[in-house]
Amino acid sequence: MTDIAHFDSTGGDSNYARVYKIANPKVITIESGASIEDAAQKMLHEHVHHHVVMEEATMVGGTLSAFDFVKLVAQNASED
Repeated sequence: MTDIAHFDSTGGDSNYARVYKIANPKVITIESGASIEDAAQKMLHEHVHHHVVMEEATMVGGTLSAFDFVKLVAQNASED
């Protein structure tokens, strides 16, 4: 959603734009063996909400999103 908001704020019309014009071209990756803390810190440092999960040069497991952290916190809270 933030990519669309940014595009709109620069005068673009997201109703008629192509995906490549809206999407952030900077893809941030993280190794599959990284810790949750490292992933969170990297999101904060890079100002992104998603990481592509990699093993060496291969994408595995799709993406890790900020929403995944919300789910983790909610699950841990319900266990307490």
